[in-house]
Amino acid sequence: MEHRRENPPDGSCIFFESPAVKVSNGTGTDAALYRDQNCTEFLVFVFKGTRLEFGGDRPQSIKFG
Repeated sequence: MEHRRENPPDGSCIFFESPAVKVSNGTGTDAALYRDQNCTEFLVFVFKGTRLEFGGDRPQSIKFG
């Protein structure tokens, strides 16, 4: 399943409908990925223009800015 957001707002927690396997950040802003849907359990940063793939520990939400 693809979770796509066009021009996501900075500072808002956006949760995925299911844990992400791949994350591409095509924006001009770095983002933080989280293990939970409330953006409280930090997992890793996904920098602007980069892509990450996940195995067992998958993100469930993202926050830009």
